[in-house]
Amino acid sequence: LGRREEALAASQEAVDIRRRLAQERPEAFLPELARSISVTSDVFTALDRQTEAAQAAHEALEILAPFVELYPENFGDLARAICADLVQYSAAAQQAPDRALLERVARALDGGETATEDPAIKALMPKFVAILEEAKATGVLDEAALAELPESLGDWLRTAWSERSGEDQ
Repeated sequence: LGRREEALAASQEAVDIRRRLAQERPEAFLPELARSISVTSDVFTALDRQTEAAQAAHEALEILAPFVELYPENFGDLARAICADLVQYSAAAQQAPDRALLERVARALDGGETATEDPAIKALMPKFVAILEEAKATGVLDEAALAELPESLGDWLRTAWSERSGEDQ
């Protein structure tokens, strides 16, 4: 636990530094602030502080969203990872993620359209969250469960999970 507390202190210090830098040059430092806040959300979840993890992931995605809209090719990978974290950490905290924010980012990543606007896709969100929770517990995605999702949603989840898993290694 002590090492995780040290990691939390270090990540919060990085957030504080980047907040100050972003006040002076937002266009240069806000994306890095989002990345630092995302790291802090990961540390919160490692400390089993799920509500704080979800709040931090939400803040990181809110900061990053305008950059994803302008430069999806530059910030898409980070946005996908934070989206996956937001859904996962919100579920662990037993709260709903900010669907409007998730849809905003998904639209930017999909070139202005998103399948999540479809009511049928929205109905799949509980299944989506269940797949993420099982993956978090087992360390792998359930391919049979993914096969039940629309192809684009399953592909997006695979991409987000592989990026997330790659960071943990």
